[in-house]
Amino acid sequence: MNLTLKTPNGSFPPGGFPFTDPRTHKVWNGYEGTPAMHAVNIILHRRANSAIYPASEPQWFDKASVIQEILAQKFATHPHLFNGQPDKGPTIKAPAPKVADPGVCPNCQSTAFEVMYCPTCSGRRITGFKCSACGQIRKK
Repeated sequence: MNLTLKTPNGSFPPGGFPFTDPRTHKVWNGYEGTPAMHAVNIILHRRANSAIYPASEPQWFDKASVIQEILAQKFATHPHLFNGQPDKGPTIKAPAPKVADPGVCPNCQSTAFEVMYCPTCSGRRITGFKCSACGQIRKK
């Protein structure tokens, strides 16, 4: 399978193009170069480690093959960046806000409360509590 990016001349994707060598486990930072630039450095690294990458295995030194290795690692985490894949990227769900225990209602001694969220910050910040029994509002 020959992997190709949907926008090969576009900006770097999230995380760039990181690469971890499968045999030496050396890691290349994703933002330090394009896949072609990484491929040159990876080949130099592999030539310097001839005990791990013998010259009798030429597929490890072919620039096009190394670029496909880099793209395959990116494909594992971001398949939507590649041709033939759906355009939907990973959805990141915001963590639910932490709710403090409001305790006991001073008016009716109930412990059942409804959490009130800030209307201007997309409901991410807790502004107070409303007693489910008597309706008294207690600001945070």
